[in-house]
Amino acid sequence: MNSEKKRDLLIITLIYLFCAAAIIFLKINFLFSVILLFGLPSSYISFKSRGIIRKTLVYSAVFVIPLTAIGYYMGVLSKTWNTSLMIPWMFIYLYFIISFYEYFYDEDKKKDKMSKNMKYLIWINLTLIILFTIIYFLNKDLLNIKYFYAILILVVFVFPIVFINWNFPSLIKKVTIQGAYFFLLSLIYELIALHLGYWTFGEGNYIGWVTLFGYGMPFEEILWLILAVPAGISIYEFFDDDER
Repeated sequence: MNSEKKRDLLIITLIYLFCAAAIIFLKINFLFSVILLFGLPSSYISFKSRGIIRKTLVYSAVFVIPLTAIGYYMGVLSKTWNTSLMIPWMFIYLYFIISFYEYFYDEDKKKDKMSKNMKYLIWINLTLIILFTIIYFLNKDLLNIKYFYAILILVVFVFPIVFINWNFPSLIKKVTIQGAYFFLLSLIYELIALHLGYWTFGEGNYIGWVTLFGYGMPFEEILWLILAVPAGISIYEFFDDDER
């Protein structure tokens, strides 16, 4: 990482910490907090590297909108979580993750070129939407799954991370470094969200329960904080980048 990018990393970190403090002090609402904490750093990165915008926007929309809509409904149905605005939050959050990765770690020179594998992600999502719709109208009770959060973590995070990084080991270092940095950022936002009531956790089935700094959350939420970014980057590299 050259000196310019080190400076940019410091600026992004300071923006994030300043916005986090402002959100707590001013008790800013959920949507505006997302725009501040994730939208502002993303905008800074996009300004610095405008070539990444189109591809990152497309991937974020294709990945987030169908999966989050389905996951949100099933999570509420199984009493896993209580929240709103999950789609805009996840969209801006993923855009931040991928734009950060593209700017600081990805070595692909053709940053505006989408991979031919993108069509497979689209087909997977269309298949999931069709299956979800059929089950919803036939018997929506089948969508109420025990330990839904743990199964979601396993299928969407653990399996892609292991499979993709096993086949493309050059990703491991980059995924691990950014994952560690974003774990700290995400943990800060998690505590803010619980403190200000952006989301709560229901009476669903969890594999465990932990308390951090006085705030309780399912053990699956800790796994989410650790694995979401590595999974997002790994899936992005496989479907929409050069797997390097």
